[in-house]
Amino acid sequence: RLSEGLTARLLGQTGKPLCGLEYHSRPDGAGIFSTTDGGWIYTSNSEVGSGAGGAYAIRFSSDGTPVNHYPILTGTTRNCGGGATPWGTWMSGEEADGGYFWEADIYGKESPRKLTKLGTGSFESAACDTRSNAVYLT
Repeated sequence: RLSEGLTARLLGQTGKPLCGLEYHSRPDGAGIFSTTDGGWIYTSNSEVGSGAGGAYAIRFSSDGTPVNHYPILTGTTRNCGGGATPWGTWMSGEEADGGYFWEADIYGKESPRKLTKLGTGSFESAACDTRSNAVYLT
């Protein structure tokens, strides 16, 4: 149930098309980013194992219509949580032994970066502290 005054609509269902691309399996950690044209981008991890995980984005127009759906990170394992950065990228953590944190361009134009300086582990989420430039991981 939703709280009074709220509404919801189903946008993506695993295996069903959304803007010409099949919606990903096992959606998990997510973030929202505003865009300069009044729209927004929703990012969502895919917690699939064996190198079949990653993260995807849905681009919305200013009226809330989905206009594009695309991968921003592929070939990773069990992408669970993550975190939005203050500079407008999505961090995605692999929840697997020896997993990495990745930083992905929410527009899908730049190649994702493996954040090796954050070490390896079985990761959940990340939060960035802009005052100290620290990144906190779980």
